[in-house]
Order: sequence, then C-alpha cells, then structure tokens
Amino acid sequence: MRVANRSVGGAAFLVGLLVIQILSGLSIPPQILDDGPSPKPTNSSLTNNGDGTWTVTYSIGMDTTLDSGNTTTARDTLPRFEVGWTEGQSETRIGLLGLDLDTEGFPTNTTIEDASLRLHLDVSSGPVDTQAWSVLRQDWMLEDATWISRNLNAQWATPGCLGNLDSGARQDRQLVLPNASTVELDVTQTVEIAQYRQINGQDSRAGFLLTPGFDSEMGVASFHSSESSLPSHRPVLVITFRWATPSSLSSSPSWIDIQPKLGISDADSSLDFTGQIRSERGTVINAAVSWSTTSGSIDGSGRLSPTQSGIVTIEADGASVSGSQEVLIRPGAPLGLGMAQENYSITVDDTV
Repeated sequence: MRVANRSVGGAAFLVGLLVIQILSGLSIPPQILDDGPSPKPTNSSLTNNGDGTWTVTYSIGMDTTLDSGNTTTARDTLPRFEVGWTEGQSETRIGLLGLDLDTEGFPTNTTIEDASLRLHLDVSSGPVDTQAWSVLRQDWMLEDATWISRNLNAQWATPGCLGNLDSGARQDRQLVLPNASTVELDVTQTVEIAQYRQINGQDSRAGFLLTPGFDSEMGVASFHSSESSLPSHRPVLVITFRWATPSSLSSSPSWIDIQPKLGISDADSSLDFTGQIRSERGTVINAAVSWSTTSGSIDGSGRLSPTQSGIVTIEADGASVSGSQEVLIRPGAPLGLGMAQENYSITVDDTV
C-alpha cells in the first residue's frame, strides 16, 4: 500500500508540474512600456528617459555615396560612405541615407521632440564642412542610386540629388575634424515630415543627404556604413518623442530651397539661381521670390553677377519666408597690360 500511495503521490506531483507549465505559458509577458503602446521591436532599442520622453534608436540599413568622379557607379555595398571634396573641388562625394519609419514600426501616436543622425567617422583627409539636407524625392532606389540616377528609369533633377526637386530644407551643419569619432546631425524636420507621410498612408521614408560645404576647401570624410564590419559603428537614427498625438503639419509656406546648393563660379561669369517655396509638409508652393546678395548684384530672375572672389551668400524671400545659400566665387582671369609700343626711351629727367 505504501508503494501504491507513493505512485499516486508521484502522479499528482507530475500533474501539478504540468498545470504550472500550462499556466506559465498562458501568462502575459512583461511589457517594455508602462506609459504607452510599444513600437515594433524591429531593428531598434527603446529607452524611458524618466521625464515623459522616450528615445528609440534605429539602425539605418540604406546608405551609399553619390560620386561625381564615378557618375554611373552604385556604391551601396561598400563598408564606408563618403562626404567631401577632392583637391581643387574637382570631385564631390555626397552621402545618401534613408530609413522607413513604417517598416521600422515607429508609432504614429507620438510627438517627436528631436531626431539625430549618429555617424561614426572612420578616417578623414582633412576638416570637412558637412551639411545635412532632407531628401524630398520618394522614388529613389538604394541599389540604383548614383550621381546621375535615382532609380533604373529616372535621373535626379540635378546630378548628386542637388536640385530643388530632389532635396532641400538644410537640417544641420558641422565641421567634421579628422580626430572626430562620433558625429551627430540634427534631422528633426526630416523625420517629422516622414511621420506625417506615415500617418497619411504615404511613403514614410526619411531620406538624408550629406554634402560638403564651402567652409572646407578640400577633404573627404569616410564614415562607417551599414556594411561595416563593426556593428556598433554603423549609422543609426535616434528619435526622442512623447506619447501624444502629433500636431498636423501646416500647408502654409515654411521654407525656401535655393539651387544650386554647391554653386561654384568665377568673378568673370554669371550664375543663375532658382528658388522653391515649400510647406511644413514638404509640398511645393507656387509663389514668386525676390533676390539679394552680399556681394556683386543679382537681378529679379536670380542671375548673380559677381564682382570679387570669396564666399557669397544669396538670399531669397517670398510668401513671408526666406532662405539663403552660399556660393563660391573664384578669381577671374588676370587683367593684361597693353602698350602702344614695345620700346620707349626716357631720360633721367623724364617723369613716368
């Protein structure tokens, strides 16, 4: 009987374990957030800042270099992407990056406080004036993007994604020094526009264009890309937000883009500029602009007639908003001295 009782007790014990396992399987797993719904954990990390804000970090999987020296070559599979000028600004390297908010699961019931692009520098041949712009085109394809083309069937409005229809709304500007390790660029406006598109069922990709600027004459900065062998050095997008319904972006005029973005001319030549007004949503607004310049003259059509070399700032005004753009003016051709005769005779008493 003691053996029988032991068998019955053992069976009851096993049944009890089974019940515990079943209940454990049915229990609700602990939640990451306790103040709001959680975004999909795809390719991201989430931090509660303790002040009512949350920070999410997404790894960026879309990055490439647009290279004026290799106009038809895609460079999306390389472990580095580049930004800068070669010697004499003969070649331009531009970084193109992107991240789709909807694909990453970024929640739409949030108000974005700020967003930054965090990059790790590998090597730089000199200081590089780095400017961050918003990519306004939504049909570019990473594997097809080159200096000339944005996809297999279409080209950029201006090579290098530099046209007003391609990019605009300069976000940030920093001088990247050769001894820098991490660089963070403010891209809040770009991410807000992408979230607006996400909410309205449009292409929710946030695109970032990194160009050189005229505060550095030459130098190419090489940043770790998504193909880097060092995962911790790959580019990321860091977004800080609150759990609150975002305000709808306005359709009223918000900024003016000016083309060319990297204009270079000389003191003997004219250079034509065009302006494009856009709303907070990034949509085009058709309105006239007026022009002014810090050096030389510029007419109503946007044609600059420089008078001296150096960096000149062009300003456009229209629809109660304004924008500015730098242009580099190089010295013109040297003036020659013409003489009526090759030989002259003078005495010590003559005055020349």
